[in-house]
Amino acid sequence: MATRKTPAKKTTPAAGRTPAKSSAKTSTAKRTAARTTATKTRTTTRRTTRRTTPALSTTLGSALGTLLVTTLLDLSWPVRIGLLLLVLALGVGYLLWRARGEIASAATSPDGGAPAGTQPTAPPTAGMPGATGGGTTPPASSPPVDPPR
Repeated sequence: MATRKTPAKKTTPAAGRTPAKSSAKTSTAKRTAARTTATKTRTTTRRTTRRTTPALSTTLGSALGTLLVTTLLDLSWPVRIGLLLLVLALGVGYLLWRARGEIASAATSPDGGAPAGTQPTAPPTAGMPGATGGGTTPPASSPPVDPPR
């Protein structure tokens, strides 16, 4: 494939002056080499097979869709709005059900796992009834803890 070069622009003399003749090239197009990139196009033929008759699922889907549309068109506006609200409520309920674990973990406080509205209680320390420590006084680094109510 041959590269087509742009012809040089002819300059017009400015206000009565004649252009000076020189042997140097004055056109940028002639000074700069043409940069072209070769693009190769692929010509591959892909054969796809298509059924001449639709499958059973396609036929059933189109029949159910047609039935649904005609049913919705026959309904009154209050019933249509009620159905829309029911579908939206079911969708929000599904999203909440799917994210219930994440919601439950967000409702707990990060330091004790207790719900956010309650105060976390520390585990029993040595010296408190029910504790297995053998000592009678709590360690000096822990503050005194009120017993759970």
